[in-house]
Amino acid sequence: MMEGPKTHRSPLNALREAQVPDSVVIEIERSRRVLEASLSDAATDTLAENLVELRMLGADAHLLAAIVQRLSLLAPRLTGPGGLTAWLTAVREVAQQARHCTLALLASSEEVLRHGSPAELLMWARLGLRHGQVRAGEGAGEGASEGDTALAHFELRSRESTRAMGGAEQGDERVDLASSKARLEHLLRALFDVSPALLAVEHGLATRRPFISNLGLHLPEAGRALRGPLARQWYDAAAAHAAAHLRHSTHRFERGSLKPIQMALVGVLEDARVELVAMAELPGLRRLWLGFHHAEPAHGNSFVVLMLRLARCLLDPAHADPHPWVVKARRLFFEATDGGRAAGLLAPAALRDIASRLGNDIGQMRLQFNYREYVVEPAYRDDNAVIWLPDEETQAQRQSVADEMAVPPDDVEPDGEQDPDDDDPSPRPQTVTAGERAAERAPIATWQYPEWDRLVGDYRSAWCTVLEGRPARADPRLLQRCVDTHAALLLRLERVLRAGRLRERVKLRAQLRGDELDIDAAVRSAIDRRTHGAPGQKVHQRLDRRERDVAALVLLDSSASTADILSRNDGAATGGTVLDLAREAALLTTLTLARAGDHCAIHAFASNGRHEVRYEFALGFGEPLDALGIARLAGVRSRLSTRMGAALRHASAQLAAQPQRKRLLLFITDGEPHDIDVFDRRYLIDDAHRAVLEAGRLGVTVFCVTLDPAADDYVRSIFGAGNYRVLDRIDSLPRILPAMVLRLTR
Repeated sequence: MMEGPKTHRSPLNALREAQVPDSVVIEIERSRRVLEASLSDAATDTLAENLVELRMLGADAHLLAAIVQRLSLLAPRLTGPGGLTAWLTAVREVAQQARHCTLALLASSEEVLRHGSPAELLMWARLGLRHGQVRAGEGAGEGASEGDTALAHFELRSRESTRAMGGAEQGDERVDLASSKARLEHLLRALFDVSPALLAVEHGLATRRPFISNLGLHLPEAGRALRGPLARQWYDAAAAHAAAHLRHSTHRFERGSLKPIQMALVGVLEDARVELVAMAELPGLRRLWLGFHHAEPAHGNSFVVLMLRLARCLLDPAHADPHPWVVKARRLFFEATDGGRAAGLLAPAALRDIASRLGNDIGQMRLQFNYREYVVEPAYRDDNAVIWLPDEETQAQRQSVADEMAVPPDDVEPDGEQDPDDDDPSPRPQTVTAGERAAERAPIATWQYPEWDRLVGDYRSAWCTVLEGRPARADPRLLQRCVDTHAALLLRLERVLRAGRLRERVKLRAQLRGDELDIDAAVRSAIDRRTHGAPGQKVHQRLDRRERDVAALVLLDSSASTADILSRNDGAATGGTVLDLAREAALLTTLTLARAGDHCAIHAFASNGRHEVRYEFALGFGEPLDALGIARLAGVRSRLSTRMGAALRHASAQLAAQPQRKRLLLFITDGEPHDIDVFDRRYLIDDAHRAVLEAGRLGVTVFCVTLDPAADDYVRSIFGAGNYRVLDRIDSLPRILPAMVLRLTR
């Protein structure tokens, strides 16, 4: 009887039987598409079988996951008969004989494969095991000096390792940077009229790419695994390409909101542009550079391979590539440069726009890309760091301002019509079906803010985009009815204000008359007298009351969770939502502060990933809290997610621009930060905490009122002890909040 077709489930079942953690199995499932597209349908089975064997040898989950991740990146370089088997054999032998070197082998595999075949990588790995004299079965702790020798080999730090991949064979002419420096200096001066210092980077095989710095042009000291004339040609190509950047890359790009895929494409397009400009003056450079472009359709359709294929098409107009994305990219580039003849006139904004459009296409194609592991190809090209501006400080960047006339005025119905039989001019609330997103108004302005990445311990510059806008008006009668319901509370607070109990007590120092001695002023007066100077007479201090000078901003979390229906203690629904209650509390608080003469505002936010943090001005600073303002507050609706950090930074910037001496940001939320593009719970919590610290440096006090009874475990991490309050009874918010804010602003 014939056997049925081989399925992909059996090797995964074998992984589970070998007690391989589910995280590794999930990683294999994620990589399956890449492996089968670049290698073969049986690639996943082969990988699973080798992982089972490694597990039996004692490999842990971290190592197995690292092998899968690295293989998904190396797959385009392992095409051909036996390529995958040779690489897995090298990994298995090193894991068995020198386990402490396995991660180093994984990290170096891409660089070694760039200069040789998988079979040569296997020979190189076995050479490293022999050089380290690591016997089968030895642990990492035995034979420290021998282990260090092996580790240096696999980390590409030893000269033997470099020589094994790039050394000259007997009879070949030795070509390295030392022997080529004089020729390269003359070449660059004659062709480009530039004379950068040529600096050696030790151990060329371990060097990722040539690079340009303020010191000069850095080139590897060895011949990059090339011998004789090929090595000389590589040095010429690398030096000429770097010189083209020095001469023709006169603009440095801002990273801004570009995604990693778009940044990589900007590099490819800018490399092509400067080479076209250089070839217009020196046509012979095309033949020099084309010698290192070998990408073909047979090499696969991964994003990195597509960039290589695009680079070849842009350099060689006679080369045709059938892939639709490459065809489109080539068409856009040559249309913008008049067939390459006007490459020197291509505006940076136009090049950036082409990269953005092509990057969006790659996103639609769902191609994977690991920017941290990405290395610019072909090998003669530098790392493109020279074309980018350094990361900006952690400050907001205003991207655009819309024409405010384009935004429909608040006193006009969305459809421009009004029912003539309707005596009530207030707008009607618009219902949105569950699962649908209401149409968003065009943003008034767009801002970009950094975001703290706890995994790298630094800010991601211009990472979040805040879209300013106005909420559509809605029926204000419910909020006006709330004001009538809490009239007694507002009257009581107004009496407190009239009694003057809320004026701030301050200590006035260095006064002519006062209640007690100012010690510091008295000491200064005594020093003046001892030094025969004129002693000061203002040596007293007294207490006084100063008028309030407060700017307060109430920031509402309007995420989808605030649409939950409230219930009474007996469990019956009240008919209102969490957002309804927050709106009422914000209105009562603002009315109280406005009667105290404070400068007030009410804003709301929700997010849909880092590129869309919606920030709405229900009531701006200096605007009256009239029927129109109440209608806009009523128009704030529940939707999307809760990216606190970006909203807190934007609110803090609004407050910092106010002239008042005391500035309070009151944040009302119903849960912890969350967004659709973040799966690490601590990520957004740590970023929000950083945003609170940044607000403090701007002179803004942040206080949080949370409606989540289980908030203590995260709200303290964000706002700090004493800077938040958790309400056990949500329905008490409108009654408690105004008095609480008055105490905070005292």
